[in-house]
Amino acid sequence: MAIGRILWSLLAGLAASTAVVLSGYAQAHGRLGVWDLLLAAPWPYVAYRILADRAGDRGSQTAAESAATMADDVGTAYRAAAEALASAIGAKDSYIHPHSGRVPRICELVARKLGLDESQVQRIRLGALVRDVGKLGVPDYILLKPGPLDAEEFAKMRNHAAIGARLLRESGLPDDIVEMVLHHHEKHDGTGYPDHLSADCIPLGSRVIAVAVVYDALVSDRCYRSGWSHSEAIEHIHGASGSSFDPDVVGAFLAVEPEIQAIDSRYSDHAVPEDSSCAAIDSITQANRELIALFDIAQTLSSTLEMDEVLALLANRTRRLLQASSCVVFVADKDHPKSLVAKAASGRFEDIMIGARARCGKGITGKAAAHMEPRVGSFDPNDITLTSLSHIAAATGGSHRLPPAAGGPGGVESTTLDFRSCAVAPIVSFGELIGTINIYDASSHAFTHDQARILAFVAHQAGMALQNAKAFEDARDCALRDPLTNLRNGRFLRHCLEREMSRCSRLGEPLSVLGIDLDNFKAVNDQLGHEAGDVVLRDVADVFRHELRDYDVIVRNGGDEFVVVLPGTSSEEAWQTAERIQTAVEAYAEHHVAGVPGFGASVGAASYPGEAVDATSLLARADASMYREKRSRKQHRLAA
Repeated sequence: MAIGRILWSLLAGLAASTAVVLSGYAQAHGRLGVWDLLLAAPWPYVAYRILADRAGDRGSQTAAESAATMADDVGTAYRAAAEALASAIGAKDSYIHPHSGRVPRICELVARKLGLDESQVQRIRLGALVRDVGKLGVPDYILLKPGPLDAEEFAKMRNHAAIGARLLRESGLPDDIVEMVLHHHEKHDGTGYPDHLSADCIPLGSRVIAVAVVYDALVSDRCYRSGWSHSEAIEHIHGASGSSFDPDVVGAFLAVEPEIQAIDSRYSDHAVPEDSSCAAIDSITQANRELIALFDIAQTLSSTLEMDEVLALLANRTRRLLQASSCVVFVADKDHPKSLVAKAASGRFEDIMIGARARCGKGITGKAAAHMEPRVGSFDPNDITLTSLSHIAAATGGSHRLPPAAGGPGGVESTTLDFRSCAVAPIVSFGELIGTINIYDASSHAFTHDQARILAFVAHQAGMALQNAKAFEDARDCALRDPLTNLRNGRFLRHCLEREMSRCSRLGEPLSVLGIDLDNFKAVNDQLGHEAGDVVLRDVADVFRHELRDYDVIVRNGGDEFVVVLPGTSSEEAWQTAERIQTAVEAYAEHHVAGVPGFGASVGAASYPGEAVDATSLLARADASMYREKRSRKQHRLAA
């Protein structure tokens, strides 16, 4: 209107000027009169009205176009918000991401093939996008479970459709879209959920989404199975027509199979679409992957009570989680309180890291252990001491010649390791240091403080798992050990002997067994008392330990009877050992049991495979040999 007034003023001024000129012209030439002026005067006003009307039309048209543009922008924003929400949910669910766009795209193709108008197509697409919003109400331990769900877990998972429908209804989405989400797990024959609807009672959008969702699930990898091929999934969909799926929808689905196969290729786990990249979504995905990995570690560590298995699993899973070159688990050495020894390793140099040692308070490992807090820094070759030069030579092709380390004889410097970065987290349980988890990498500054935080969380989980394994190990050891002599008991003998016989058979080595019975031990109890008898049994056990090798197994088989398992020992060597034990026991008796005549040890021997083929016959032969020796010794004493 301001422009109109300006134009009107301009035209009015022009009309007035024209009137003055025409009046002067008429007086000079006598050609124009008053009537001529009256006829000329209205035309400027007419021109103004034409301009004003056109300006008004243009203004109305511009306002309408602006309103339409705004509506389009709002619609685009809503769709973008829905897609962002769907992507976020997909990023949270590792089975959906990175192919969260596959289901909506398939739904579009099928809906168009069914002859639906574009508005219906887009509504079905929107329903497909937000179908899993209800998973926000499903516990993470169910969503992240690395395997099939049990009945109780599946019942909780089924609630996601109803939860999603309630969320969307409260958000003001149209009822038809809400109904699509609520019923997209219904089946054509009425066996679906949540309301057991069937056939045409199921919203058409839900029927379309159902087919797309099942196809997507079949061709996607799961941690407990590989994804099906496209043809296998198509065959399954076709076979379920009329039972799980609407035959008309399946027909439309099969009609657009080539396009679906192209989508399947585009959204495969190995070919993420270029337009799907988003830093925020990637952050959610990475956080979710960390959560899944931590959940997997916690579950894996609780799957066994065997200490060696727990340590090996811990090293392997931690290295994979933090993408390190190597992971080593150090355990506090109970025989040397200030020392840590590597009990498990995974990755680069794993063979030579086993047995490596670190000292509390020294280096990054020792300081993390002493202060019980995680540390991140550069790799220090003096932090740990390797213990096997031959292992290093084998691992490095013999190219490294290293002098002995200051840590002790047989140790070697760790300068052969090409690590640049290190992060360490202490493993603590109930305030007690159990060990450390160390990760190493060949690149500099490889580990961030955020990774140290994750490592500390893993160490916390490991502390509980290792404490449980230690408790189990102690309980089992107590059950398999004689409390008086601290030797293994008869319950342990059978398992040990069968294991050693199997190993010797596999390696082609001999194995021998000694049967030992103390002579006249009853007189010790009768004359000196049972307490003194207990002391004698403990002392004799120590005599056996002194005369045998570290890896020989000594068993108190009950009362005053003992069995010794000698791996890699021939019959001749076994009898030499038997004589050595008899001599040592007689020497002990002279000094400590002099008041009991005839105290000593009768020892028999039997060897595998020469004298027996199984554990039972081997023990029987050793026992028979011992009793022959016992009778012979008794006759010798009587003769003397």
